[in-house]
Amino acid sequence: MLAIRKAKSLFTVVLTIAIAFATCHAFAEDAYIESDGTSGILTGYKLKPASRVAVDFALTTTEQASGARLFGADRSHTALKMSGSFYIGGGENTLWVIHLGNGEKYDSVWPKDGNGDFITLDTDRHTIVIDYPNPPHLYITGSVTNEVPNEDFTPESFTNEAIEPIALFARQNASGAFEKQCKARIFGVKIYESGALVHDFAPCLKDGMPGFKDIAGDGGFICNPVAETSFTHGGDILVDESAYVATPTGNNTEADKHLYVDTEYFATADTRLELDYALTEERPLGATWYIFSGESQFGAFVQDKGAGFVVKTSQWKTGVAPSVANLVGVKRTAILDVPGKWCGLVTGTCTNDYKSITTNGVFANTSTIKLASYAGANNYFASMKIYGCRIYEAGTLVRDFRPCVFGPLDGTPVVGLKDEVTGTFISYPDATVSKRLTCGGKMGLPPYVETLRADSRYIDTGYLVTANTKVAIDYAPTEEKGSGDTWYLFAAKDTHNFAAYINDKGFGFINSSSWMKGVGADVGASSVNVRRTVILDNPANMGAIVTEGVTNATCATTAGGPFSRLTLRLGTQVGTVANCASIRIYGCKIWEKENGEYVLKRDYVPAVEDSVAGLRDATGNDATFRVCASTAASPLTYGGAFTPVVAQTAARVMHGNTVTLTATAPGATSYSWYRNGEEIPGATSSSLVVRWRRGGETDTYAARSAYAVDAATIESGESESVAVENATPGLTVIIR
Repeated sequence: MLAIRKAKSLFTVVLTIAIAFATCHAFAEDAYIESDGTSGILTGYKLKPASRVAVDFALTTTEQASGARLFGADRSHTALKMSGSFYIGGGENTLWVIHLGNGEKYDSVWPKDGNGDFITLDTDRHTIVIDYPNPPHLYITGSVTNEVPNEDFTPESFTNEAIEPIALFARQNASGAFEKQCKARIFGVKIYESGALVHDFAPCLKDGMPGFKDIAGDGGFICNPVAETSFTHGGDILVDESAYVATPTGNNTEADKHLYVDTEYFATADTRLELDYALTEERPLGATWYIFSGESQFGAFVQDKGAGFVVKTSQWKTGVAPSVANLVGVKRTAILDVPGKWCGLVTGTCTNDYKSITTNGVFANTSTIKLASYAGANNYFASMKIYGCRIYEAGTLVRDFRPCVFGPLDGTPVVGLKDEVTGTFISYPDATVSKRLTCGGKMGLPPYVETLRADSRYIDTGYLVTANTKVAIDYAPTEEKGSGDTWYLFAAKDTHNFAAYINDKGFGFINSSSWMKGVGADVGASSVNVRRTVILDNPANMGAIVTEGVTNATCATTAGGPFSRLTLRLGTQVGTVANCASIRIYGCKIWEKENGEYVLKRDYVPAVEDSVAGLRDATGNDATFRVCASTAASPLTYGGAFTPVVAQTAARVMHGNTVTLTATAPGATSYSWYRNGEEIPGATSSSLVVRWRRGGETDTYAARSAYAVDAATIESGESESVAVENATPGLTVIIR
């Protein structure tokens, strides 16, 4: 027997079911990018025989220019092997039309409604689908789908890839300019190949510029920075802010602001450099600003003639137009590729211009490459944002500089770039308060606790080392080691036992009776702010130094004699000032080799409890919160972005009700919240009120803690997610 409760009529049942399962997208809330009909945006995607393209849009006016394209890849029908566009004809009987082309064959198909009448223009929201492998094509309005037959073309007709990429709001003509522009809003573009979603372009603001972010593909961003004012946005827009380090405005003219970033790298005949940057103020008339330079041997600049490059004194290349090169606030990539023999500017998916170059003789740079400066000279400094810099040697990535902040968040942090290859931190040579760089966007800074040599601060893990122990400490020095000093990074020793240290000869290890010195001296053992991992493996009789995943050096050790029963201490030998180290501890792991396998016994991570900083064991094997063990009882300091803890576990929210999620992280000034992986606009407090959402699905929520430094948001890692089930309302069905 099928019984339906609380249903007064069949209409009520049907209505309840409809409410339970319908999904609704409010027009005013959905994000969109709007064009005023003066330009277009290239997607970078070239149609293939297996392509299916779906564009969610609404015209902003029915007064469109004749032949206006909502999207298209048809700048030359005879030259393209395949094209597809959405056409708006002119005149009183304006109709929609889909243009399809394959080589020189070309066809127009006209959508009709269910009554067989041509579909006219309106400003409602629609979705147009061009499906090459599986026609017919579709024209969708709400719940009404109109099929668009294509009798002249079969799936087998399309055999080659298109020559030109799809453009949105327009098409490109033979000279590369946009034409046939359309006044419309686009809510999203999805592209499939053989049924698989390969690109999902969602409306997005990146560094303040409207465009689309590919949330299903490589995460790339498409826009038209040359015609930025042609596009506006609305709805709950996705905001994507790139992290950057900035030299100040007035950097070229004011002597106290002559700032730059020194890469500490010398260019060679095999060097390729890619710099992501944006000018932050208009370049003075007649001035030359260097974007980067290693003197007259290697550099890129902007001047009245546009952008230029120099490779050795005799190779001086200009040509990128001033209207392109000198725009303020436009993010670009300047590339100088010596072995590839070319240089140029790239904006988004568009290469603005490039020039071939040649070199003669041997590079003889006496200055390292500097960003925003000509080798430190006083009249070539650029006011600019630096988003990243990559350096290759003979095709191999040797430097990958990314914006980074070092130092306490509640003090005056040092802003610069961190090399993800070597772990080196670079900045302006004199990082004083009056001359520091600024930063912005979303930047990462891992949490840490900090020992201090002057206060004899260290941490006692309470762990007794054995002959089967392996230890790894993740750390960075915070001050330069003095000449003749020995700093212990960790130790469980009295005379001859178990320790890792640095001295004037570099890294050293003690493994029972084995005392090894001078290991890895060439990697700068006490270089300030260089993050490393030092490993001592008892059963393997091996010590190692690792920088950002790269093993710099290893050494063999020889175990011998009994191990003392001293516990492992981090940042000292026995707690005396002479042997303590000033370091940041990002983590410490301890393993024991059992039955031939390494078993993780401790995983100490930075934590703060009741405003006290220390290390917590993430494995749960050690319940003690490890804090400063200094004889002076000085507390540890801490910094970085601590991953928040969300108190709730899985929850269920009923129709009309809410559930509140709360995140906590020490020192956080705000939070960001994510639903199903997408950031929730405007959610910045530690609490998030989750309202019931129609559809009966389960959403996952997570949080990141945030800290403010200049215009930057220092973000933590993402918390563990919480599942919230949206309970289906209404209908109750009982089967007997």
